[in-house]
Amino acid sequence: MMCTENRITRELYWLGFGFHIWLQIMTHVLRSRGASTVVIDEPETYLHPALQRYLLRILRETGPDCILATHSSELVGEAERSEIVLVDKSKQSGTKLRVGAHTDALDALGSKFNFALTDVLRQRTAVLLEGGSDLQHLKRIGARLAPPQLGGARVPPVIPLGGHRPDDAKDIARAMKTLVGSDVRLAVVLDRDYRSDEEVEALEAALKEEFVVAHVLRRKEIENYFLSVALVKRALQARGDNGQHSTEEGVVALLRSVTDGLFAATQSQCLARHSEYGKATRPGVDMATLNKEALERFQVRWETLDSRLELVSGKDVLRDMNSALQREGVKALSVPQLASQMRRAAIPREMSNLLRQLDRLSSS
Repeated sequence: MMCTENRITRELYWLGFGFHIWLQIMTHVLRSRGASTVVIDEPETYLHPALQRYLLRILRETGPDCILATHSSELVGEAERSEIVLVDKSKQSGTKLRVGAHTDALDALGSKFNFALTDVLRQRTAVLLEGGSDLQHLKRIGARLAPPQLGGARVPPVIPLGGHRPDDAKDIARAMKTLVGSDVRLAVVLDRDYRSDEEVEALEAALKEEFVVAHVLRRKEIENYFLSVALVKRALQARGDNGQHSTEEGVVALLRSVTDGLFAATQSQCLARHSEYGKATRPGVDMATLNKEALERFQVRWETLDSRLELVSGKDVLRDMNSALQREGVKALSVPQLASQMRRAAIPREMSNLLRQLDRLSSS
């Protein structure tokens, strides 16, 4: 077999062993497209770190579920927290990682190296995100833009906050400037949660005192950007689910039912957050007036399914939607499957602007 390398025709036999391994893996992956499950044992052997990360992205898009055994810190770092199970030979069960616990997996592999801090010192940039999987979600959206954003080799180092902690974010920013230098370029992206528009604007203004890029999502959390009738319908149909549940009417009914189940929890959170912020910033306004304002705003946003899907917890919608699908004998949908059906024109301008800012941050 022959191939072209730097415009020179060469026999595959004389290329590096890592390239041989890559071709073997790709051959098996292509042959297994019709399978339900693929098992790959330690694919990192002889593979360049960039190829290891690229392999994980390919496996997510091939269709079958994949069980991958690895000791590679590159693969662990690229994976989502929910995808990782630590296996100890002395025990009879694996352990799923808790939120923000990629370092547990790296420690189990014998890697004590602080990748994030080293990258910050080298690149002089960093992005603070709430969760360990937020960067992967942002990269999935960025891949659908033209040109793609956050897909290059110089993705800024990420520091997980482990939750919505704006005060901690500002403290970290000050510490990083002291440690790395005042010229370090920092960004922070926080969930909106149940904040009012006024509170979101005030929070962004406060964060911009310390960060080059400071953004509070306009939807409840990052998972909400993968939720729409069109995305769910296309994701179901793309894998061959063509029953009643995969029609537009079926998806609308499913998402309405799921969001109806979250009505009380969402309403109470929105009212509590609006009233708490109003009381702190408008002390002369009585609680009844604040509650009335909150109820009126909530009712407007609850009227349409699209605005509901921005307001409710995206994680809860995905969980309840998948539970409902599985009760009908339909396989659950993952965020990567939904992301693969995104169309550039449907990505909110807010998100495309944010991704371009983060991309410029890492390349400047």
